[in-house]
Amino acid sequence: MTADLQTPPRAGSAPGVLSLVLTLCLLLAVGATALGLPAVVRTPLALPGVLLAPGYAWLALARWRTGQPARTATALALALVLSLGLLPPVGVAVGAPGLPVSPVTVGAGLLLLTLPPTGWVLLAAPTHPAARVAVPPRASWRPAARRLLPTALALAVFAGAVAWAASWQERPDSGPYTELAYVGELAHLTGPVDVRPGEQVPLPVRLARSDGQPWTGLVTVSVDGRPQDARTVRLPAGDVVTLQAGAPGDPGLHDATVNAVDDRTGEELSLTLRLQVREP
Repeated sequence: MTADLQTPPRAGSAPGVLSLVLTLCLLLAVGATALGLPAVVRTPLALPGVLLAPGYAWLALARWRTGQPARTATALALALVLSLGLLPPVGVAVGAPGLPVSPVTVGAGLLLLTLPPTGWVLLAAPTHPAARVAVPPRASWRPAARRLLPTALALAVFAGAVAWAASWQERPDSGPYTELAYVGELAHLTGPVDVRPGEQVPLPVRLARSDGQPWTGLVTVSVDGRPQDARTVRLPAGDVVTLQAGAPGDPGLHDATVNAVDDRTGEELSLTLRLQVREP
């Protein structure tokens, strides 16, 4: 048995400095993205900042507290896996309160996760003992298993985070929705409606909410982009509103479009009917 006396790393040691550099890359990448700077500026900052900074910060904290080196190829690979594993949960956490999930908001979320361990490694004092007894390694599978265990756990966490985020994204919207549809003969059309120049074409439509509540809003009809009719309506479930569209005087194909805008949600729905105007 041999004594291996070691001096603990000081605050601001190499792992902390590298973590600080990666964190600054992430901070600058978020700022460059928010300012709309070109990709040639954002990409060199975002690659190390997003792919390494969060995972390396926490890995450096864990290894720094135990006196193990963090600037190794294995540690950097593990930091990459940990950083990728944080992306789906951060995206879900950003979108849960209704915030837009964008590179800026996700980057800000990653930055919030990266700053605490980076600051701790830089400012706090290490807790591992200054002297420890080193035992010569024996031929055993346990050291290899201990080395592989963090990588296996990180891969498991990453796979679980991706699976959970994917399942969350696939959840159907359980809120009420509105359906806009033609009724009567127009509901069964398979081609353009044959009309005469200047003919008034009735367009009966139904607006039905999935929760059975009345639909309130503005319904308009336009032909080739020119407004023809507009009505503010309150339609109980199953009721129909009929709008009028005037056929243009020019022979050929024309589009009659019905738009419906919900007063409460601002949701906009549209239907288009193709009109075939005959020669006079």
